Amino acid sequence: MSKLSLELVKQVFPQLPPSVSTPIQGVSTDSRSLQPGEIFFAISGDRFDGHDFIQQAIDRGAAFCVSSKAKQRKADPKHCLTVNEPIDSLRELARAYRNTLEIEIIGVGGSNGKTTTKELCAFLLSQLLGNESVFKTAKSENSILGVALSLLRIKSERVAVIEIGIDEPGWMDRHLDLIQPDYGIITSISEEHLEKLNNIERVAQEELKLLQYIEQRGRGFACNRDCSWVSKQVVRVQHLGYSLKAKAEIEGKYLPPNRLSAFGMEWLNPLPGAHNALNLLASLCLLRLLRPDLQKSELKGLVKSLTSFSGEAHRSRLLRFEPNLLVFDDSYNANPASMAAALESFSEVSEGYEKIAVLGDMRELGDRSQEAHRALINRLSVGDLHKIFLIGPEMTKARSGLPKDSRIKVFDDIETLTNSLRQSITKNQSFLFKASRGLQLEVCLKVFENFKPKSSV
Repeated sequence: MSKLSLELVKQVFPQLPPSVSTPIQGVSTDSRSLQPGEIFFAISGDRFDGHDFIQQAIDRGAAFCVSSKAKQRKADPKHCLTVNEPIDSLRELARAYRNTLEIEIIGVGGSNGKTTTKELCAFLLSQLLGNESVFKTAKSENSILGVALSLLRIKSERVAVIEIGIDEPGWMDRHLDLIQPDYGIITSISEEHLEKLNNIERVAQEELKLLQYIEQRGRGFACNRDCSWVSKQVVRVQHLGYSLKAKAEIEGKYLPPNRLSAFGMEWLNPLPGAHNALNLLASLCLLRLLRPDLQKSELKGLVKSLTSFSGEAHRSRLLRFEPNLLVFDDSYNANPASMAAALESFSEVSEGYEKIAVLGDMRELGDRSQEAHRALINRLSVGDLHKIFLIGPEMTKARSGLPKDSRIKVFDDIETLTNSLRQSITKNQSFLFKASRGLQLEVCLKVFENFKPKSSV
């Protein structure tokens, strides 16, 4: 339940439906999980149209529904407010609500590492301030819709860690207009969403707007000195730099496969790899920005507590099964930089195992797609992998123009891939799973359902 009041809602929507009489309990875009007293926004998406579930939302006790004028025939005038575009109205409400909040907000942007950095930062802050004092973006809800929903879910927390995603030009401006962050970080800048952002220069231009906002209106910035796009900026606001490779205010050393040396201490990171060591260092840098008086005794407590951190599903999760099977589940998403980082980490954690990589398309790369996929397959061909399973039209096309490699198998669908995987499992094997979100590669993990878990790291 949020602190959203009926009075604020009336300021944004002066002409409420006649049925509105109960206190406002929050907002929802999913009629299945809607709670009585929440406003239901009928959002039209790629797979579902919220207008088809208006009656279900009313039956579940929605305070009222916000629907599109273009689909007015589906709206009950007694319970529905019709607007030009429900998602814009949701964002308008989120903006008004943000202006009532007295809370420190951290904006987390970047091409890779956003979700993990957000999760680590929120976890560490909660250890210092208490769980009830820290809000974080749920999962990876970093879109135009997700950011608005996140803000509307803030209650009485002291600090909020908000993840910011950019899929196309102009998104960062729209996000910042709502979030109004006090602190910011850009975890990395690399090729992402090139179908609309076109090239890495445009990606950098869009991501760096977060820094520019913090310089004009914020209080502090965590500067990744290992990212050339960020490190070459002249930062005109209070900031701390962090690095695993260069000189910085906060320096760390990666100790493979999952340890970080920083602040004179050794941190056991549940998420393996140099990129996750950098994500952890980034979180510690943000912590120092918010808490410059952080004591060594508090840091020692954080070292101990970190062992209980788990992070989000399908992101650098290391799972172990009998008989001596290792699964590196990084299946949530992929682009060239994150794929390279995952392969490096997989190699480090898989010493002594038969290494099997299960990889799918890296989507939204535009004109760079085939070049990127061919480069990846060439890298796989000279690596230390024993078997390589590929899936997706981009992988298939890229593989067809390259020399034959008996280790590589290409699959047309998830079911065939899953069956082949199931037949390949023996013992002393390690598996890497990584692909873009749309392929839903995590479905393949069901092949391990009947194996006894040993432990998860």
